[in-house]
Amino acid sequence: MAREKIVIRLLPELYEVLERYAAWSDKKVAALISEILHEQCEAARRAGESADCRRYALNRLGVEMIPTNRNKAKSSTGQISVRLSREDIETLNSITRNNPEGLRIVNGKVTYTYRKIIPGMLLNNEIFSGLFHT
Repeated sequence: MAREKIVIRLLPELYEVLERYAAWSDKKVAALISEILHEQCEAARRAGESADCRRYALNRLGVEMIPTNRNKAKSSTGQISVRLSREDIETLNSITRNNPEGLRIVNGKVTYTYRKIIPGMLLNNEIFSGLFHT
């Protein structure tokens, strides 16, 4: 199965939890993130209205914890390369386009970003249950 690479950044608090869980389960952090995103994309496909995934809800805390560009260097990890299947990329794109958190306007042009979407998806995983109160 062909896999596509995306590059993400996470807040250190999220990365630390993922790093500890990855070490405990003898996986790399990027592989763990790929697994979680795959599970969440499957959940979105099951919950979605046709191909739009409109019923899939992002964890609001993940959306609110994103650093601004001004403090990005101090409050986010380095880049993490994650590989996802084509189907998962399409689902991720659908979630992004159907969620106001995925919309950005840069130089007057509409663009879409995973910047707030992926942390919201990751925090839906059971690894984070009980760590944050939403």
